[in-house]
Amino acid sequence: MSFYFALKTQSKITTDDILSALTKSDVAALQTDAGTVFYHPGQSLRGVILYETNDGYDIGLNAFTPRIDAYLAREIASVIAKRTQAEVYAEDDELAIPAERIAEYGGEDWIAARENEAQLLMAQSGSQITDQYSTVFGYKRPFALPTSKALSAQDRLSEIDRLMLEGIALQQIDDVEDIYPAQIFTMTFKAPKRRLLDRLKGRPQQDAPPDRHFFTVTEETRTLTPAPMNFGELEVNLVDKSNQTRAITAENLYNHARSLGCREYGFGSFDLTLSGDDFEKIFAEARALSPLA
Repeated sequence: MSFYFALKTQSKITTDDILSALTKSDVAALQTDAGTVFYHPGQSLRGVILYETNDGYDIGLNAFTPRIDAYLAREIASVIAKRTQAEVYAEDDELAIPAERIAEYGGEDWIAARENEAQLLMAQSGSQITDQYSTVFGYKRPFALPTSKALSAQDRLSEIDRLMLEGIALQQIDDVEDIYPAQIFTMTFKAPKRRLLDRLKGRPQQDAPPDRHFFTVTEETRTLTPAPMNFGELEVNLVDKSNQTRAITAENLYNHARSLGCREYGFGSFDLTLSGDDFEKIFAEARALSPLA
């Protein structure tokens, strides 16, 4: 779920031009493959993304983000419109928005509607009992929402507000803490070279193993585990002080981290340091990695 402003203009504007024209000086920008993400450090969750299009720009505001990002989306649209004389269209209105109205478009009702999309996103994501989490992309890193748990909370609105704050904190934790943010890597296995010969000779073909998705946790290293991404089984490479590596499922690591009382942001993003018996216990349960994995 998202909301878009479409800006039609042949003129260009730089990121620095936008930042310098905004009311608040704390706004930062991050260049991504998709576009430029603008955000308030320590206050934004998903931020506001600016895309270049064939006829101008699109401004996207994704669901499950705090009010401050909704205000920012309107202000960026206003800045671009005034600097480039762009025609601005909101996705819920067929008429162009006058430049002087863009910064206040929809008033507080529009801001509240964007905030309410968080509830709709949670309800849709948790429509199946088996859904443990739904992952959204923050301005810096993904954040997994424990949908089933949140939807069963006695005060759902308070739980959503709490999760929003956790997602915001997750975006900047490595800026304020000495912690290693682990990343998910994917290892793709090629089919055996003889597969073509097997097919030509009519023999059963040997398929390549499925992709392996994993992140690494090293003994005695404070680590932020990455949010799971809904792409199949996720594993963890455990590396001890002698550089020996073994593997476990992410679910086993999550259960171990929860049993130790490690801080969990949303679902699956833990602030953990495994050492001594806490590391040895789970390392002993892990499997040795084959040369291919």
